[in-house]
Amino acid sequence: MELLEKLLHDIGLSEIESQIFINCQKYGRLSVGGMTRFINFPRSTLYGYVEKMAANKFLIAEKGKAGNYYRAITPDELIALIKDKKSQFDEVIKKVETMKPAIVELASQNKYIPKVQYYEGEGTIALIDEKINNAKERYFISDMDTIMDVMQWTPLQAAKAFIHKSWYSLEILLDSSRAREYAKLKKKLAKKWSYTFTIKFLPTDKQYLQSDNILIDGSYFHIAYGDQLIGIEINNPIFYQTQKILFEQLWKSLK
Repeated sequence: MELLEKLLHDIGLSEIESQIFINCQKYGRLSVGGMTRFINFPRSTLYGYVEKMAANKFLIAEKGKAGNYYRAITPDELIALIKDKKSQFDEVIKKVETMKPAIVELASQNKYIPKVQYYEGEGTIALIDEKINNAKERYFISDMDTIMDVMQWTPLQAAKAFIHKSWYSLEILLDSSRAREYAKLKKKLAKKWSYTFTIKFLPTDKQYLQSDNILIDGSYFHIAYGDQLIGIEINNPIFYQTQKILFEQLWKSLK
């Protein structure tokens, strides 16, 4: 019986479908109500499985006085069904092989199409932070004061929020007392993980950018603050490389 169950699983039947097939085979034919005597599932649940198996030709419906009865197909019918499905699958493989060049061409075009996601409202930072949490590389140009004001964070809370188990990150922060405190606290917290980060400060003369630019693993994020918090994600390798070059040039210009 175990070998039969394994065979039925191998050809794609679920646990319940295998039980239905085996009991119909064992008792000749069964109504759905009769199946509930051997299979511990509600009749309403079994109906769905039986109809699917009948549609896929594993069961044959036979009309009786009290309604439909179902018999499992014979071993010869099962072999013929499997051969027919294999033949159909072989035809699908041939079609896919024929279409392979077109599919590859479509995929190569797709990588140059920017994938843009728009975020709005108070959850913007949390949604974007969730996406970048496991990034391998991260580059930031951030207004840490604004982030803390919007999220109502202390420097310690901000430091905890922006410590990630990524490979490394470079951060350019607008210079302020809270941003420098954040940097010191983050340095202490980062020792818990093999996490490397470097922070440089951008002189501002109290002129705030009110926005963040973030680069992670091929995606560019922009968060704009003010009356309405919004975020934009652009996933495009060409755009990402351009922004990365600009970031690197700004990084080199800072002490």
